[in-house]
Amino acid sequence: MKEVVKLLKSFAYAGRGIIDCISRERNFRIHIVAVLTVTIFAVLYGVTKTEGAVLALTMSLVVALEAMNTAVESAVDLTSDRRSERARLAKDAAAGAVLIAAVGSVAVAVLVFGDTARLMPAVLTVLRYWYLAAAYIVIMAVFVFAAAYEKRRK
Repeated sequence: MKEVVKLLKSFAYAGRGIIDCISRERNFRIHIVAVLTVTIFAVLYGVTKTEGAVLALTMSLVVALEAMNTAVESAVDLTSDRRSERARLAKDAAAGAVLIAAVGSVAVAVLVFGDTARLMPAVLTVLRYWYLAAAYIVIMAVFVFAAAYEKRRK
């Protein structure tokens, strides 16, 4: 029973880490918005199971690396208040890993969504329901930037 409790606690800690990333890191929220947007568009586009698996793996890699970037930055900041070349390298390398994965995810998206015969009906669906797309954009912008506004006010 103790092992089950320990396992459940580890999931709770991981969930708290994800919530902390969402609430504190604008770039993490941007990646979450990208994941939601790609997922919605993938449904409209009609991706195959294989395409969906590639998209899911790619998106989870970017989000996971963004969480690791946050962890590295926090750990480096915790160790010293002074600027150092080693600290800069650690932070920049972690951010670079996210950038590499993000660029790779764009390449995956181009390959998956590149079939114009399937792309046009999906785009037309978005255009047909432009008011829903506009509302989605506004809601996602608030999600990304509202927490940053709250942080500045404090």
